[in-house]
Amino acid sequence: MEPRTVIQRIEETAALPSGDSERFAGYAVIGLPFRSGHVLALRRFPASSVGPGYTSVWHRSPEGAWTFYSTVNPELGCSRYWGREVMSDIVAPIDIEWTGPTQFSVMISTALNWQVKLTESLPFRLMNAAAKLIPDAWWQRRFMLKAMGAAARIVLGTGKMNLGGKTPNDYEFTANPQRMWLIESSRAILNGIDLGPAGPLAPQAQLGEFLIPQRGLFAVARAFMRTSHQISSVLTSVAPVLSGPRQHPKATSNGSEDIGRNIPRAHAKWMGELLSHLSPEQIRDAFRAAAYTPQQVEDFVRVLEARITELRQL
Repeated sequence: MEPRTVIQRIEETAALPSGDSERFAGYAVIGLPFRSGHVLALRRFPASSVGPGYTSVWHRSPEGAWTFYSTVNPELGCSRYWGREVMSDIVAPIDIEWTGPTQFSVMISTALNWQVKLTESLPFRLMNAAAKLIPDAWWQRRFMLKAMGAAARIVLGTGKMNLGGKTPNDYEFTANPQRMWLIESSRAILNGIDLGPAGPLAPQAQLGEFLIPQRGLFAVARAFMRTSHQISSVLTSVAPVLSGPRQHPKATSNGSEDIGRNIPRAHAKWMGELLSHLSPEQIRDAFRAAAYTPQQVEDFVRVLEARITELRQL
């Protein structure tokens, strides 16, 4: 199916994935570096859990300054997550027009005229076929995100690529590119300046912990954002259970096993997977916010990291 047809269906039927995090569904130019040092990216999310669907264009200058153009206010768009490293937020209409089965343009009034042509080579077909086989729940697991990022680097030549990490605004991001195309060619004129030919940059561009691919990628994608506070609230509530004395599993009335204080084994393992996304410093922040002493904080960090590892191995 040609990209234009795929995108038309998404615009008509996009639905949010399940979950309790902040969620988005749509498509994106994950990133496109230019040899001149400029970088462009596009996010189009017809479905958003934090407000109306929106479109955003990201631009990084050769000097490293980021500007976000968006059809919604910053608190409802990408700057909600990345804004601490963004020099300028501009709210403006953004038009995406498909001019052919594999070609589209992105227009921002007189500021931007961006032409893009896509292709799907054999390596991309193989990656897309593999993505269809991945169970939906696995898209949230760290090992799968790392595997997909490594595969993209090796098979697609994207340079280092991470599908999970931390944003400048202290959110944990998870990106699920479910189908991808290579940007075969592109021309962009921004504020009267021709950005020149696309090409990899040294060093590789990044925003927060998100690495911009060294080749232009267009993707059908979902995105998930969770605040450190959301994860930390779970952490502080279960800390007494996790750091208390070890208890042997016991059978429940329905035949399942409990771990600790009447916590089913499956729930404990899920808890370990969730908490494994926290860095040691985030764990410290959680307990500092709960008014523990510095020594108590360090004790909790040491014990919890060991217990999280145990939970994941259940």
